Amino acid sequence: MGTFYVNKGRRSWRLIHETYQDGKRIAKQVPREAFNGFGFSINMSIEEAKRRAKELNQKGRLERAKEVEQARRAIRSLIVESVYLPAYLANDFTQHLDDNSFGIAAHKERLQSHWRYVQKMVAKLEIEPKDFYKNANKIYRYFIEDGLSVDYSNKIIRVLNMWGSFVSERSQSFFREVAFPRGSIRERIADNQDTNGVRTKSKPLTPELLEEKRRKLTVPGNYEWLFLSVWLGLRPWEIDSLHDSKSSKVIIVRGITTLGVYQSKLIALPKDQRWKFIPLLTKQQQECLEIIRSGGFKRPLYKTMSAIFDGVTLYGGRIGFLRLMRSFGQQKVNVSKWLGHTNLRRTIEDYEEFDDVQFDPIKKPKAS
Repeated sequence: MGTFYVNKGRRSWRLIHETYQDGKRIAKQVPREAFNGFGFSINMSIEEAKRRAKELNQKGRLERAKEVEQARRAIRSLIVESVYLPAYLANDFTQHLDDNSFGIAAHKERLQSHWRYVQKMVAKLEIEPKDFYKNANKIYRYFIEDGLSVDYSNKIIRVLNMWGSFVSERSQSFFREVAFPRGSIRERIADNQDTNGVRTKSKPLTPELLEEKRRKLTVPGNYEWLFLSVWLGLRPWEIDSLHDSKSSKVIIVRGITTLGVYQSKLIALPKDQRWKFIPLLTKQQQECLEIIRSGGFKRPLYKTMSAIFDGVTLYGGRIGFLRLMRSFGQQKVNVSKWLGHTNLRRTIEDYEEFDDVQFDPIKKPKAS
């Protein structure tokens, strides 16, 4: 029945079940949700867990086989109960994932974690595999509302499509895969996700607030990184990409020095259409060009932002960019393009402050 051993993981210890099949070693990580079935607890220290693993390994074959089967039932019980997830199919797919995935035990456990997320999502949205494709926007909206990153969204869609294909093969029905989010949908998911995975809208980071907190930004390059965010309105990954000389270029447009920034994640567009251009109209924006050329900018850690700023994330500069540029007399439609948005409505919905009232001066009527 194999043996159990405990090793140290990134955050805590991991329980591994090791067996041999046809002379080949097979090591599977036991899900934390199934620990109770083996007599483990997530609150155990690594030393206590090792002692429990030793006890298991010393038990007789029949007694250990019974405990292993109990643990497997515990794993199967993690299947979400829903008419959209037939239990017999969901159980078979769980085993299918485990048997057909390659890599170390940690990789297999991550795959099972993605599958558990898919189950909860399918049950919540109440959609069957045959309807996944036509409900793609419903699925993308779920990701946005749940604060998922683009990368994690892609991983979930991958397992969602695997589940759909698995069901269609069993039922001999047609299945059309859900595409990975692209274009404006991908942009919406990316903008809704800060670096800590917390789905809360950042407060704006203004030039005044940045200067006020400058002395507290003691890590070299942190202030400069935030300066670029405030005065260029770039996404965090766009700022990071500026370390690569191929990700930016400088051109002159009607006598104005203009910065071109390559948007590598816009994979739905041809490469020559992935550039956005920001005219450097102010003295501070001209300084941004010097910072980029020097390479002396470094993304602050999330805990740094939390310690120094109240409610401001790495998107703070971008959030405040619309109001900042409006204070220099720029039209919303221009700022929207500099932000890299596909339409003005997107800019107004997510970046305009509710108290940012815009109006034209009242003109006195001409005397008749």
